[in-house]
Amino acid sequence: MVLLHYNIFNFIGFYIVRIYNKKMIFIEERMTNINYIGVLEYLEKYYGLSYKNPYAKELTDEEKNKFLLIKKVSQEAINEIKKIAEQCGKLYSLYNFSTIKWLDRTNTKIKKYLWLQMKYEKCKDIPLSISLSVEKNLSKIKYYVSLEIKDDKSFPQLLKKYHLHLDILKKENMIYTTGNNELENFLVLRENNLELKKKIQIRELEKVKLCVCIEGNQDSTNDYYDRKIKEAIKEIIPYYEYVIDKIQ
Repeated sequence: MVLLHYNIFNFIGFYIVRIYNKKMIFIEERMTNINYIGVLEYLEKYYGLSYKNPYAKELTDEEKNKFLLIKKVSQEAINEIKKIAEQCGKLYSLYNFSTIKWLDRTNTKIKKYLWLQMKYEKCKDIPLSISLSVEKNLSKIKYYVSLEIKDDKSFPQLLKKYHLHLDILKKENMIYTTGNNELENFLVLRENNLELKKKIQIRELEKVKLCVCIEGNQDSTNDYYDRKIKEAIKEIIPYYEYVIDKIQ
């Protein structure tokens, strides 16, 4: 089975084909126009690379072209993430109110993750979101859908209310994680919700996040990721609404 495409972000139509006796047989029309696989490939190839302003005077022509290419493919990846946001706005009334960044805080390296925060419009000023991230943790790049609160030490009471998601048992396909993905690999926690509540109370853990990890393999298609991500978002929504009700 072959997925026809020009490069990471441009397709020859939206079809999956099988090659038989050197002839292309169209067997499945693609349903999504979002290139989830292209975003995974982008991070695999470019994350951690150094970056400079392409128009800096001290650069050679070769360096300028290199950084212009990095900027171009990074923006293409961001555009695919924005398509996901547009889809979620139509399906779930969840909207993105933040800039999706591809450079780290120093603006000199490509981040190891892309982060899309989505909220109900009436809750856009609350730092709680249903987040979609694509990131490299340990050795593999994956998509994650999570209930997220933006890290901010000035909102300790909000963090306390955020952890009310532990009132509701997680589903079997969900995981709890801890750690700052900007600085380190996050850890998957094996404890149950009651044990985690106790560890938060005694400050053994600062933040426990609820996630759905979207596993894929070399045969996974864009339609597969599209379906799995939409399923995960629908599963996280009740936790989001529960915590939002406690905050408001």
